[in-house]
Amino acid sequence: MTTANQAPILSGNGVVLRPLAEDDIPRIVEACRDPRTQKWLGSMPSPYDEDDAREWIEASRLAAAEGSKITWAVADPTTHELVGAINLFDIEPGTRAKVGYWSHPSARGTGTMTEACRIALEHAFDDLDLPTVVAHAAVENTASQHVLTANGMRRVALEPGGTTIRTGKVDAYRYERHASEATRPSTLYADDVEAHQGSKPLLPRTTLALDEGEVAVVLGRPGSGHTALALALAGRLPLSAGQVTLDGSQDPTKLQKAVALVDVPGVSEPDGSVPLRTIVGEELAMAKRKASKAAVLSWLAEEGIDAYADSTIDDVPPEARVGALARLASLRPGTRFVVVTYPERHGLHPGSWLELARSLADGGFGVLVTASAAVDLPADVHRFTIGPEEGA
Repeated sequence: MTTANQAPILSGNGVVLRPLAEDDIPRIVEACRDPRTQKWLGSMPSPYDEDDAREWIEASRLAAAEGSKITWAVADPTTHELVGAINLFDIEPGTRAKVGYWSHPSARGTGTMTEACRIALEHAFDDLDLPTVVAHAAVENTASQHVLTANGMRRVALEPGGTTIRTGKVDAYRYERHASEATRPSTLYADDVEAHQGSKPLLPRTTLALDEGEVAVVLGRPGSGHTALALALAGRLPLSAGQVTLDGSQDPTKLQKAVALVDVPGVSEPDGSVPLRTIVGEELAMAKRKASKAAVLSWLAEEGIDAYADSTIDDVPPEARVGALARLASLRPGTRFVVVTYPERHGLHPGSWLELARSLADGGFGVLVTASAAVDLPADVHRFTIGPEEGA
């Protein structure tokens, strides 16, 4: 067993946890000035500068010396560049600790924080012999919630005023995980799936795998099976060959609950004449959230798209349209994977939908986007093809 004031270097899948260093200050400042970080971490100085970063590093070291907290830089294992931070705090030896984290914007959607949280929890249970780890996340902070749920933490209570964000105290969910509860990210797997309607091919033989907290892109020509693939992944299309599984299960009910389909033509694509505010209200109600006029306008304002509240969905700019529909889909109870079908058809630039996908993945969702074979993707994005690769 190690003691709480030790911050060992811990390695995982594509990430390393290491002690904070003075060289991290510029990246800390970048991350802590980011609007999303500032929004959810209300006790963080604003504006945030290098002196704030130095004070935080020093305070973290003092807390470590007292045995009440361990803070790691979440770093790239090759470049050692900081991509986030995670800590175990309020450590009570033999009893429990709390876990908290933030990501640098460049790491969102890479699954990095989900893996970093897994490593920190493993250290808490295996090395510090703590029986319980606790976390809090604002009710509206679904990204943080999904990092926790992807690591097996269970929502156990709603605590009024349980956390502080930039606007003040807000209600928070309390999450817990006990040492006896093992977990791993879930995997959605399509193994040589193929679908036909009579003699007509709907989906050529396709294989892909997607983990929670990961972004992947499936490439294919228009009309090559984008809609059919989405339906197959969600357990909504009979297959001629192959199988789709979630953690080894082919249960279509389980797939339908876990996989949310976004803007799929002829399936989940909204009627183009319906106002955005109506769609938001329906989705919030489906997510068992407040769906009053005030709640709808509040959600739209939070997303920065309240100017389009009365616009029909077909008149909403592509980035706002796809972003709103994807984020609303992620709120549905039980959603763990989000499939966005061919956003290029709305004229949305790949950089925009990739940023959206990464932000959702940063919250623990597995995100799959279907796109044309001509799209230019960064080298680190996992990619698959509809049908044989040469046919994409």
